[in-house]
Amino acid sequence: MTIHPDKDSSDETDGKYSTEEKMSFDNLLKASIRERADNQESLDNLVEKSRSAVTSQQPSEEPQAPKEQQREESASIKRQALSDGIGDAYTSDRPSLSLAAGETFRVGLHTTYELIRTTVDEDTYYAVIQVTDRSYARHDGVVSVRDFGADWGYSTLDVDDELLEDAISRQRKEDLREGREPVDWLTEEQYQAIQTWYRDRVESSLLLLEDYPRRHTKEVHVFDQFFVVDGNEAMGRLGMSLRSLSDRQTQVILTALSRLVWAQTDLPTQLRRHVRETIKFPLLALITFDGRD
Repeated sequence: MTIHPDKDSSDETDGKYSTEEKMSFDNLLKASIRERADNQESLDNLVEKSRSAVTSQQPSEEPQAPKEQQREESASIKRQALSDGIGDAYTSDRPSLSLAAGETFRVGLHTTYELIRTTVDEDTYYAVIQVTDRSYARHDGVVSVRDFGADWGYSTLDVDDELLEDAISRQRKEDLREGREPVDWLTEEQYQAIQTWYRDRVESSLLLLEDYPRRHTKEVHVFDQFFVVDGNEAMGRLGMSLRSLSDRQTQVILTALSRLVWAQTDLPTQLRRHVRETIKFPLLALITFDGRD
């Protein structure tokens, strides 16, 4: 059955999740969409245009050396081939291990995301895979390799201190309006305690992901290129990290937690809504990959 992918509802940027090609289940999209590389390429193009405008009165620079251009083209071809191989492995009978996954009906009819481990030409690779159903017909969907590498890691997001202060300020104003004792301001030590608690909570959830996928880490989800950790049980397991906070301070911070981390992400709007609707205390980390030369 032929697929006619349109612009994805998860983002207003045309082409971010879509392709103009028509596809069938036997020829699913297997393309690497490494946005950081794309963004860098766009930035390089912009800088090059600016240089050209400034030096329009000067002799033009020498064209790119053929060998350098050949190396860049070779690297791009190699990366595309690896992306195709990962996509083939995922959609074929070759085994791939899902380390963590997430799903939502907010994108297309149904979309799943997975961090997987698979083998291409006897080499091990990790990748974030996005599968979006385009109709209710069986096997009518699009598979995208969002990013990949020879190893994976993560970058823990910071909780913005200004937003922490704003959350306390809002609560104090409400307390005063209601005639209650206002919640205490946070001290410098308490700001640091919150950051430490956040990092520890994420790290403890991701620690066993490689060795025990989906076994002891059911609270870990993958959406786009982010881990989203369900922090509902955070206080039960790592409450001592916040022992310097009062009960009221802790409750204010946890209630405002999702708002405190969105400023650090570029997660598409539809996925933000999904996370807000399904996870009360989301803790986020950016998935990173190391390549193989």
